[in-house]
Amino acid sequence: MNNDIQKLTALNRDYVASVQSSDVKRFDEILAEDFYCSNPDKSLVDRAAFLKQTAVPATIKNLKAEDVKIRLLGDFAIIHARTS
Repeated sequence: MNNDIQKLTALNRDYVASVQSSDVKRFDEILAEDFYCSNPDKSLVDRAAFLKQTAVPATIKNLKAEDVKIRLLGDFAIIHARTS
C-alpha cells in the first residue's frame, strides 16, 4: 500500500506539471475513461471536456497542489487537492 501511495503521489505531481504545460498528450496517456475534474468555479468536467480545456495554453504560473488527499478504495484511488 505504501508503494501505491508513492506512485500516486508522483502521478499527481506529473498531473500538476501537465496542467501548467498544457500537455494534452500526457493527459491522454494517464487519465481514466471515467475521469472527472473539479474546476475552480466548482463546475465538474469529464475527461473529454478536461482535455479540450487543457489544450488552451495555460496562463498559470507556479501551480502548486496543496492538501493532497489520496484514498485507496479497492482497485482504484481518488486523488483530490486544492491548488494555488
